[in-house]
Amino acid sequence: MAELRLEIPDDHDYPAADYMIIWLDDHIGQRGQYELMKKAFSSNIDSRHQTTTDLTDEDYTFLIGAQNPTCIKFAEIPMLLLAFDNLVTCYDAFERNKDRHIYFITSGTLGKHIIPRLIENHAHLFKDPITQEPYSSIYIFCGNSAYHMDWLMDYVEHLQIFNHEKDLLARLTRDVAMNFIQQSEYFLKKALGRYKQSKKVLNRYLQMDRPCKKDLEHVERRIAAIEKMINPKTADASAQTDDIFDNTTNDNEEVEYLRLSEACN
Repeated sequence: MAELRLEIPDDHDYPAADYMIIWLDDHIGQRGQYELMKKAFSSNIDSRHQTTTDLTDEDYTFLIGAQNPTCIKFAEIPMLLLAFDNLVTCYDAFERNKDRHIYFITSGTLGKHIIPRLIENHAHLFKDPITQEPYSSIYIFCGNSAYHMDWLMDYVEHLQIFNHEKDLLARLTRDVAMNFIQQSEYFLKKALGRYKQSKKVLNRYLQMDRPCKKDLEHVERRIAAIEKMINPKTADASAQTDDIFDNTTNDNEEVEYLRLSEACN
């Protein structure tokens, strides 16, 4: 049996659900407004070139209310951007993008009218699809958060409030990173389960007196490595337990082990 190996390019990335930023504010298209936030979003305006450029006030004027999202990069991560200054068209965008992971930036004034309706009708957009825990992925940006506190408290588990662009961007950057970390840990656990399943199948193959030593060793190394990544203390304790067990194996078990090992060679 050929040794199991998958050659995956270093720069390969598996397709994932689109990440989208939806931005709702009366003043997005106004010159000189939200300059720091606008600079944080770069775009491949010319698809023939790989370099990215900052989106300008004129770009945002064109983007406002557009049906199709613009491809951007935020913190070097490809995302989609939709910008609105109208409640109706913004809400329709959520209707059209139910399968995307959405980060929603809104002013307090407009957020007061759209957030209750979004939570009521599209709560799944603001929950982790695996754990069903609420995301704090609604970012309220306003100069007077105290004015809106009466209604904000009803949705506190879903939103974060900011008075400064820099603070909002910093938090958004961290939240994107944490989402990737959470996904990585989830897929590590999924991979561990699949490796353990493959080990069971290889052991069955082994019982058929078929050679599989290299593949079985490969799988066992992967299991040990992933378990150590997920929970280092537990993995170390398990390794110590295995050592103790191996040292106390009786003669009959040693004979059986040797028989199976010979079958794999």
